[in-house]
Amino acid sequence: KLTSVNLTQLLWEICEIVKKTKDAKNIEFVESFAECTVRGHAEKLKQVALNLLMNAVQAMPKGGKIEIGCKMLEHSVLFWVQDSGIGMSEVVLARLYEPFFTTKDKGTGLGLATVHKIVDMHHGEIRVSSRPKEGTRFEVFLQRA
Repeated sequence: KLTSVNLTQLLWEICEIVKKTKDAKNIEFVESFAECTVRGHAEKLKQVALNLLMNAVQAMPKGGKIEIGCKMLEHSVLFWVQDSGIGMSEVVLARLYEPFFTTKDKGTGLGLATVHKIVDMHHGEIRVSSRPKEGTRFEVFLQRA
């Protein structure tokens, strides 16, 4: 059941949680939040944000920069997570949302598959751009409330 969700507050809260993790100690966070309200399920959207942020943190074991933000578009709301991490090859990008596909030693391969399913459930869209050694950017488009 989708309701009106303050995406700005939700993203800020998840960002604050991630900043306190031990893996994030050498990471600079840049926040760019406009006031955004979406039609959604708050707990599921928290799961999406947490997953994308933790993946960004894990892509930068030696530290780096993560930009997270949201803004209103004409017909939707965009939120993004961008990192300066290791990036992904075309081969990895092609399999990104497959259940149980992972490049991590301790990963289950369910994180991004779950993210994709939740975004679909919200009638949204997820896009990714990435280059090896240059970082990754995930963009999530959701319905305005």
